[in-house]
Amino acid sequence: MMLEYDEERERELELRAAQMVLDEVLTPMFGSASGRLIFYSIGRWLGKSPYEAFLDEPNKFYDVLRRSFSFSADSFLSLLCRKLAEYGLAIGQEELIEIFTSDSVSSHLRIRTIFSRIGRKAKVFDRSTLAD
Repeated sequence: MMLEYDEERERELELRAAQMVLDEVLTPMFGSASGRLIFYSIGRWLGKSPYEAFLDEPNKFYDVLRRSFSFSADSFLSLLCRKLAEYGLAIGQEELIEIFTSDSVSSHLRIRTIFSRIGRKAKVFDRSTLAD
């Protein structure tokens, strides 16, 4: 039996995984309230939800982060790299820099693939703590 691909469910999986991981990265960096404020400001500057901006336009997301909060852009990537490793993904900081500085389709697909894998591994649909 072949399983049907559900694009909307896949998108929700990626968004929930991004929310989970990015909250885990930003809270230690800035504290809960400040981290959320910074993150939502980035999304607002890009005209979409911060999680959509992160997944759909990682290069623009990183550019806003770097220009607006230059002291923390490298720290963000370093913490993100460590967090990805906690989820069993060995992705080096150099690869993350490539993903976040390139406007290529492959970079955009790569970030979505990463968070799709995390979503499956972490079973994000089973977590009641994430917003619906």
